[in-house]
Amino acid sequence: GIDVEPLTFVYPTGYDGNKKPVEVPVRCLTIHARDRFGDERRLVAYFANYDKVDSQHPEVVFQVNGHFGKNPSRVGFGLDDRGGYSGAGLGKVIMRGVPLITYDDHDVGESSSSTGKENALYRTLANLRMMDDALLVKFQTVDVVGLSGGCERLYHFLLFHHCKIRSAYLAG
Repeated sequence: GIDVEPLTFVYPTGYDGNKKPVEVPVRCLTIHARDRFGDERRLVAYFANYDKVDSQHPEVVFQVNGHFGKNPSRVGFGLDDRGGYSGAGLGKVIMRGVPLITYDDHDVGESSSSTGKENALYRTLANLRMMDDALLVKFQTVDVVGLSGGCERLYHFLLFHHCKIRSAYLAG
C-alpha cells in the first residue's frame, strides 16, 4: 500500500531571484511492500507539483539521490543548504512548477534499510523497481536524473525499467 501525507515546501525570498517566498505542494508517499525474504520494505518518496500533472499527458521527472546529507531528498530539493553543489538546480526546477518525484536510498534519509540478507546493489535495484511499479508506470513519459551516487543506481535502473523513459541525465 501507499500512505500519502500532504506537505508544503517553502523556498525563501531570493532563492532563484524570487521576490517573495515560493510555496510548492508536495505529497510524501510511503510505499509498503514485502521483499523476497518476506521482510517489510518501506520506501519514502516526495512528489512535488503533483497538482501540475496534465491528466491527458502525464509527465514527471524522477530524481535519485546519492550519499549526501542526513536527508538527501531535502538536499536534492534544494531545501537544506540550498541544495549544496549537486542539488541546487532541482529546487529551481520545482519552483517553476515541474512535477518531480525524488527518494532516498542506500540506508540514508527515509528509505528502507538493509536487512543484511542482500547486497546493496540488489537492494537498490529492488527499491527502484518498487518506485517503477508503484508510481512511475502511471506516467506517459518520465525524465530521470541521477545526482552523486544516484548516477550508478539510475544507470542500472535504465536496464530494468517498466516506465516510459524519455531522457536520462546522470550528474555525479
